[in-house]
Amino acid sequence: LQVRERNLCAEGPQVEYDACIARQEMDYREYRKLQPAPLAPEPGHGQSVRQFVEAFNRQDVSAMLLMTTHDVRWMSITGDTVSVETSGSDELRLSMQQYFEQRPSSRSVLLDLNTSGRFVTTLERAGSIDRPGQCATAVYEFAGDLIRNVWYYAAHDCAEASAD
Repeated sequence: LQVRERNLCAEGPQVEYDACIARQEMDYREYRKLQPAPLAPEPGHGQSVRQFVEAFNRQDVSAMLLMTTHDVRWMSITGDTVSVETSGSDELRLSMQQYFEQRPSSRSVLLDLNTSGRFVTTLERAGSIDRPGQCATAVYEFAGDLIRNVWYYAAHDCAEASAD
């Protein structure tokens, strides 16, 4: 990787090259401290994901579906395997209804949210009122103003999420 980045560094003017090489040689944690603080989520897609999670917490499946495309896909990622859990709004409706029947006190809390173009990435803590649960990373993809795809990564202990 460093050889590749050195080659990439060589493509720019000398000042950029020197900064690029210095960045490579710097400890990664020190480099991260130089990065600007994350921006507050932009209204648009970030706000839509917040509203989607609020609808989930109210167990308002109809409101959730109003925020998705008719061909919405809900996928889970474990290791190198992507599984399509639901494909289409009818399957998502049925899946959410069954989920809430089995877990009537389930809740999700957004711990972090970042937007990039048509994608929103979240760190969510899912559980119930009496059990805080585990954390998971999710990526929401939008088509226009509606959620088209959701990828949920394998859940992990929330303590792992804060250990950086």
